[in-house]
Amino acid sequence: MQSFSYVRPTTVEEAIALLTEHGEGARLLAGGTDLVIELRNRWRKPKIVVDLKRIEELRPSIRQEDARLVITAGTVMADLAADERVRKHFPALVEAADVVGSIQIRNRATLAGNICNGSPAADTAPPLLVYGAEIVVAGKKGRRRVPVDEFIVGPGKVDLGPAELVTAIELPMPTPYDDFTPRAAQAFNDLPADVLANRALLRDVMVKHGFDPLPSEWWHFDFRGWERFDLLNVPFEEI
Repeated sequence: MQSFSYVRPTTVEEAIALLTEHGEGARLLAGGTDLVIELRNRWRKPKIVVDLKRIEELRPSIRQEDARLVITAGTVMADLAADERVRKHFPALVEAADVVGSIQIRNRATLAGNICNGSPAADTAPPLLVYGAEIVVAGKKGRRRVPVDEFIVGPGKVDLGPAELVTAIELPMPTPYDDFTPRAAQAFNDLPADVLANRALLRDVMVKHGFDPLPSEWWHFDFRGWERFDLLNVPFEEI
């Protein structure tokens, strides 16, 4: 592993100042599950590593603010999957967090890091898009919120300037109507449109991340719920 400087700022402003000073020579360290491997294999050769773990604002936290669930940049997958509010309102995100690496990785890897890599294999990207997540970005010009579908601009590319960092990911809390429960026939009349909208979002995120989505005719909906095609019955040349 090559030599580099190592600093531990205590505020977001200090971290931004370091990024401004060192530019492309600086790398951020939160969970470190990818960065440590990159350093060991010399895929990355930073001049300075900025450790974010002493910044109070970024420490692991999941809290509700008004109609939003705020997940700080230091929150790891294991904490995300264990949170009762996330489990109740965002189950697909829990399932995604539960399949990120091993249990050791999930106790180090952060949700923010999973998104900031811009990887086509980011497990949490599809549920974050469907749930309408926004990424909170801090930089020299202040804070901005970016919808996750605009934040990930391509494989390995995200909407982060050279002196910007992610401070949190925010999820809009569902309204009582959004939490699906059995209800009267009139309510079911609205369901197919909602399902089709979510299906379109899922297809969009698959395309954005470089995956060829399944043809729409392989999915269908009836009032018993989703039914997915049986892969064994699909002609081989169509897979």
